[in-house]
Amino acid sequence: MSKYVYSFDPDAQNNTAAAVYRFARTGGKRVLDIGSGPGIVSRVLAHDDGRDVTCIDADSEALAEARDAGLTKTFEVDLLKPGWASVLPDKPYDVVILADVLEHLVRPQDLLTTLRQEEIVADDGMLVVSVPNVAHESLIAELLGGHFSYTAAGLLDETHLRWFTRDSITALLESTGHLVTHVHRTLRTTSQTPQSHRVIELPEAVWDALGALGEDARTYQYVMIVRPSSAAGQLAAMRHQLDQERREMSKRLRAARKKAKGLDERLAHERRSHEAAEAKLQALRGSKTYRAGSAMRKLAHPVASAGSFIRGRPAR
Repeated sequence: MSKYVYSFDPDAQNNTAAAVYRFARTGGKRVLDIGSGPGIVSRVLAHDDGRDVTCIDADSEALAEARDAGLTKTFEVDLLKPGWASVLPDKPYDVVILADVLEHLVRPQDLLTTLRQEEIVADDGMLVVSVPNVAHESLIAELLGGHFSYTAAGLLDETHLRWFTRDSITALLESTGHLVTHVHRTLRTTSQTPQSHRVIELPEAVWDALGALGEDARTYQYVMIVRPSSAAGQLAAMRHQLDQERREMSKRLRAARKKAKGLDERLAHERRSHEAAEAKLQALRGSKTYRAGSAMRKLAHPVASAGSFIRGRPAR
């Protein structure tokens, strides 16, 4: 039996499979489930919603389980081989499901590009994409503790090859001509993950800081409705330009800080020199030589003044 066999409540609000199902059923009748495994979501779409579902996967045993569950259109497909889309019987599809698939591919952009180039998705169709969130608090805790331990399932599933945040998956989708229109968050705390034992390894202040990161840090998986879009390429270009501008701004800011630091250091040096000179002057004023010289100047001053007066007296 496939390790990805599970059950789900279609009405559950904090469940990835339920969110994939609800998003998929808002689309048309023809559904393609890529990387379907045993077709857990597709079974419900076919049996309860009357959808015409096609399942493709590289795992023949998982596809056999899908057929046993009543899904008749199943194809064993290796997504890494060119021309894999030629086996699909009902192109284009109204809905294409990519549930926890992209993170298992070395180049997920190739799959997304093929979907556009081969017109696998109808112009008015949609993708339903789910990916785990590498910015989840449990993985931040892993890294802060110096760990990155793979597990049999979960965020660090040992078969994962790529990792995504919301920002990076959105950028990937836009760069391949797709626009994100809806987002669902499946939320988990660290105690609900395979990394739960990391809680005792970090100070309480760290967990307080992680809690302050907000909903992104508690998002275990993202589920998205994604639509083909000619404007997505423009958004991707703008995103790239913005990233470039941020890098340039960061460089200028670092240069300005370095210059300011140099000025601060120079000012501090001059202040120290001035303070040293003041201290030297004060020490000199307190010395016997300075006091004796000062006394002599006081004695000489009235004599000089008197002489000046006598020399300047008018004749009678």
